[in-house]
Amino acid sequence: MVWTADTWVCAAGPARDSREELGPMCPLSARPMRPWMYVPIDAMRRRPNRFAQLYWSEDAGYGRVHPLPSAEQARELYRMSGCYTHAEMQAVRPEPRSVWDKLRERVAHQLDAGRPISVQRVHALVPDRSHVCELGSGSGQLAEQLAALGYSVVAVGPDPQAAAAKRPGVRFYPGSAEQLPAAVRKQQFDAVVLSHVLEHAIDPAGVLHNAFELLAPGGLLLCEVPNNEAEALRQAGCSWPMLDAPRHLHFFTARSLRAFCERAGFLVRSTSYAYYSRQFSNDWIARQTELQLALGARPCIPTPARGSKAQAWRLLARTALAVPEHKYDSIGLVASRPD
Repeated sequence: MVWTADTWVCAAGPARDSREELGPMCPLSARPMRPWMYVPIDAMRRRPNRFAQLYWSEDAGYGRVHPLPSAEQARELYRMSGCYTHAEMQAVRPEPRSVWDKLRERVAHQLDAGRPISVQRVHALVPDRSHVCELGSGSGQLAEQLAALGYSVVAVGPDPQAAAAKRPGVRFYPGSAEQLPAAVRKQQFDAVVLSHVLEHAIDPAGVLHNAFELLAPGGLLLCEVPNNEAEALRQAGCSWPMLDAPRHLHFFTARSLRAFCERAGFLVRSTSYAYYSRQFSNDWIARQTELQLALGARPCIPTPARGSKAQAWRLLARTALAVPEHKYDSIGLVASRPD
């Protein structure tokens, strides 16, 4: 691993030191977790963050917010003008792409061998006309794409706008990956998709248990989460766009994601990584700058790094030939329910 908890001078808030008592017990290692990052501002909403302290287990390669929000507190974190858009924030517009920008993006694209959990990936792994459930379906776009390919698709999500949208061929149920609708619990599926859902859950083990129970024997789980071993996180700190505290409550590496899935009863078939080239676009640089400005001069730990083109070139140099766990910003996992 590129960094450890000690790399970033752990502190449970700006006025406390690294000798502070240890945090919650890690569910994977059964050892106390150590203070890791302190994020006092919810940069998406420009409000104080009630869930600012993040803890890390080096043994397990896993982090979490402590204390965790209640279900109602968690829902409040998404009450803004559109999920992952925010009218109150003054967005930093990306600069026009120069010749050097195009070169940086082209080099990164050539080095990107990532395999995201996309409609193409699902189609390659899951037989045609299978019964598929997407938990935490977001806008419903992936569910609609799968339905267009002939899959029988059920989508579960809490977003009322997604529920109101009519997606051809998709049966949408309001709910969440943690609180499954009764009508969905009665069904069995050939595949369950969890794309960037597990990190948002209060209880990720409970989500994986639900996914396991929904699958028919031999059915597949396709799961993707942010990769918290990424070199980009070490470089950007609290302004890393994939951190998104406090909506992200759990922070995984490939090792801890695999361990959670195996504890839920799954047989892990493969691990993959995704999303490299997007980290070098002007849009991504502008987004990181936006987050850094929102965090401002607050005592974040580690200090947030402002996005810049020079920083993007440095990241490209460090990661061009790096191992996947340090290169990509997301981890994918394919697992099955035993026959």
